Amino acid sequence: MNRIFLISLCLLFFSCSKTDSQGGQQARLDPTGQKIVPGGTLVAGIISEPDVLNPLMALSRTAQNVLAVLYRQLGKLNTDMVSYSPELAKAWFFSEDSLAITFQLRTDVFWHDSTLFTANDVLFTYALQTDPTIGWVGISLKQNIRVIEAPNDSTVIFRFTKRTPTMLTEAIEGYIVPQHILGKLDPAEIPNSPFNRQPVGTGPFKFKDWTSQQTLVLERFEAYYKPGKPYLDRIIFMVVSDNINLWLQVKSGDVDFMEGVPARDFNNLVLDWEVGNSNVRPLRYPGRQYDFIGWNLIDYDNYSTNLAAADDNQPEISAMLEPNTLFGSQKLQAENAGAVIAVGLEEKPMIDKFYRLGARFFIVDVANGFNAAVEPVVKYLRNLNDVFIICGNVDSKEGFAYLSNLGVQAIRVGIGTGSMCTTSIMTGVGQGIVSSIVECRAAKDELRSEALLIADGGIRTAR
Repeated sequence: MNRIFLISLCLLFFSCSKTDSQGGQQARLDPTGQKIVPGGTLVAGIISEPDVLNPLMALSRTAQNVLAVLYRQLGKLNTDMVSYSPELAKAWFFSEDSLAITFQLRTDVFWHDSTLFTANDVLFTYALQTDPTIGWVGISLKQNIRVIEAPNDSTVIFRFTKRTPTMLTEAIEGYIVPQHILGKLDPAEIPNSPFNRQPVGTGPFKFKDWTSQQTLVLERFEAYYKPGKPYLDRIIFMVVSDNINLWLQVKSGDVDFMEGVPARDFNNLVLDWEVGNSNVRPLRYPGRQYDFIGWNLIDYDNYSTNLAAADDNQPEISAMLEPNTLFGSQKLQAENAGAVIAVGLEEKPMIDKFYRLGARFFIVDVANGFNAAVEPVVKYLRNLNDVFIICGNVDSKEGFAYLSNLGVQAIRVGIGTGSMCTTSIMTGVGQGIVSSIVECRAAKDELRSEALLIADGGIRTAR
């Protein structure tokens, strides 16, 4: 049986057309016309287990992948990343003034415990999504919704404060949760509810078993509202310690599926597949996700003209740089230019390039700065003149001492403490930001270190 290997969503730009010029077969999300043999078990490899299986509380990528087969929304985002198809709602329409959307709900949907899904579940979910006690990550999407009404069990009306292009997304976004289970709890009790590890949804698969740090098992939901779906009998999410071991298990056949292939490896997989040297099938699929947006602050025309006229070693080149017109007309001076260096991504050529362009302060960025890979980067920077080094993150006395002894001038403190950060979930490293600050401050005092201490995330909104 051919194994499946998916590239991560951040490379969606490689699959914007039906003809993939980059190689590799695009995923058919709806394999129309292909003969499908129902049954069987899919073993999906994951690097870390979900944080929780409650869509109101889940933050990790792994959890989101599992939630996608356990729960359903009112509608589903199509592969064009713009339009929606019905799910729990069979149809919807806008009011004449475009300030309301009426959803007609399906009447044949059941929760995994055989309870009938109704409009009350939608109202209840919205109430929790907007409850500060819950702190749902998508709460900002609901701010334009003025009120939700349910004239009957199969109709829900969303009324908005103003017209926006994203009204449909604002109404649909978020999985619906069961009122008959969570409604028995005070919202403050939900974060610690057994429901978070024993979920009940309306999706094609239902929860079966969860062995921590080993396997998460889902089974086919026989009463799923789409006839004949799902095709699989079972999905087993198997936790594997790291990508290297996971890849080895894919090649050996112990794991059928894994996601998130680095771009540099994916192209090699494509070549191996195309010439028949691999039974691992690489696929691309579209998605709405970004990992980083970098603003071009330099006016390209001005930079190109000056660079062509200057010697590569001319130190004044940085003074010739003009900021992009979007950001004003003052010249970019060397003392104001900085760069972020990600550990593990060809650091030295990047440092040389930015230093030549005038960067004089550098942020050495790594999830856990108490890491041997940081040392050669910091030492390389310290050999340059007039460089100020910021590095992190750490959360312990030992970590602070390690970076301080390397000569780092400012140390970022806090691992996985920000409201959106999932580092501690994914790696098991980290503690509360206040504890991290206290511990690192103690190390600073003991060492009489002159390094600045920067609290990085988790002060206003802790994870």
